[in-house]
Amino acid sequence: MVDNGSSTDIHFWDVFAKMGFDPSRLQPSPTPLEGFSRDVVQPLGAITLPVTARKGAHTTTKMTNFLVVRAPSSYKAILGRPTLNSIEDVISTYHLNIKFPTKVGVGEVQGEQAPTQECYVQEIKTGRKDVRTLENQNQGEVPPLQPVLLDCDVEAQDEENLQQVEANEPLELVTLHPE
Repeated sequence: MVDNGSSTDIHFWDVFAKMGFDPSRLQPSPTPLEGFSRDVVQPLGAITLPVTARKGAHTTTKMTNFLVVRAPSSYKAILGRPTLNSIEDVISTYHLNIKFPTKVGVGEVQGEQAPTQECYVQEIKTGRKDVRTLENQNQGEVPPLQPVLLDCDVEAQDEENLQQVEANEPLELVTLHPE
C-alpha cells in the first residue's frame, strides 16, 4: 500500500516470514509506532530491503528501511513518505497512479480498482472495535478556556496607501469536473 500520510515504511511480520527472511537480520528498533487512532505497536525490528518501481524499461530501485511489525493487515507492506520522497514520485490517489523519474524518462505504475477496494473493505472489517469516546472516559468537567491577551507591536495601516491587487493577465474560467 502507498500511504503518503505515513511517516515510516512498514513491513508486516506474516509477509516477512513467508518471504523466508531470517529474523536474525532484524536490527533493534526501540521506538514504538503510534497510529492515528493512538494505538501503539512495538516493532519487532528494522530491515533494509530494495524497493523497485517498474513499468517496462522505466525502473527505479531504492534501498528502504522497513520497520517490521506483528499486526493484522490486509496489506503486505506500507510505503510511507521516506520511500515515496526518495523515489521522487507524484501520486494521484484519484487515478490510483504513481509517476516517478527514471534514467530513461518518466515511469508510471497504475493501481487496479477492484483489488484496492477489496483491501480497503478487508482493512475496515479487521479494524479496531473498541473505540473509546469522551463519554466513556469519565474525566469530569472541562474547565472553560480563559481569554489570552497578546501584546503585539502592529503598525497602523494608512488606508489611503492601500492598493487593490489585480491579475497581470486576463483570467479564464476552467472547469475541472464537467458534469
